[in-house]
Amino acid sequence: MSDYDRDLYNGTPPHQSHSETSAESAKEIKESARSLRFKVYAYIKGRGAIGATDEEIQLDLGMQLQTEVPRRRELVMRGLVVDGGMKRLTRSDRQATAWVASMTFVEPEDRKRTVSEQLREANAEIGRLRKRVKDLESALWDGVT
Repeated sequence: MSDYDRDLYNGTPPHQSHSETSAESAKEIKESARSLRFKVYAYIKGRGAIGATDEEIQLDLGMQLQTEVPRRRELVMRGLVVDGGMKRLTRSDRQATAWVASMTFVEPEDRKRTVSEQLREANAEIGRLRKRVKDLESALWDGVT
């Protein structure tokens, strides 16, 4: 078990202490949790700004709810995945959170803002940078005859 996993669980994945089968499942998942977590993260990140609901992740990756939700929650606990501020209907016509990969430059207090707010700010910054590049190119070409 990696330090990453140990930090999340104090060495043991969560399980129902009153259930032998739950404890056994927790032992079994220890070895594969990391690769499953990576698959969930890669899927969510690959969906970009639209993100993915738990149900979409489960269907597209062929994971059971009992496997996917804990892996996605671990990603949330680490700040790698955040609530995208969007809801979509599930197959049973219920609202579900769309999860998105957080941006590595987002500070923890900024995670409370919606992704659309973060994207608006990022796009504004990109606009400012493009203008600055254009100004610098203009200045460069002004000296050329």
